[in-house]
Amino acid sequence: MFSGAPNWNDVEWSHVAAGNMIRELYRVALALEHNRIALQREVEPVQQEWRGNHRENFDQRHQQKMTWNNGLAEQCRTLARRIESLSEQAREEQAARERARELWREEKAREDRANKLKNSVNGKRSKSDV
Repeated sequence: MFSGAPNWNDVEWSHVAAGNMIRELYRVALALEHNRIALQREVEPVQQEWRGNHRENFDQRHQQKMTWNNGLAEQCRTLARRIESLSEQAREEQAARERARELWREEKAREDRANKLKNSVNGKRSKSDV
């Protein structure tokens, strides 16, 4: 007997759009890393010249910007990994739905054959009984 019809709807997920977003997020993270490195190279000579409160203020603000930059790059990578995970889940769910549909078709075909045979046998008996 049927255990219920499978989900006939395909998973709604754009793997192309997800792939594009993943690549863009990794590209932005890499650009932020390159920006941080380039900025650090430019800042080092300036830091050698500054002294006292101005230097301390500059170093503090520079460190805050570097921390923010690093955090943003990591958030981009984290989001890219999350989208990768969601894409994999969508692939797995679609495959599971397709397997369930195929099993349902096979079970339906077996039941139809059994019913056809049953009707054929019952039909012959009733003719012979008459």
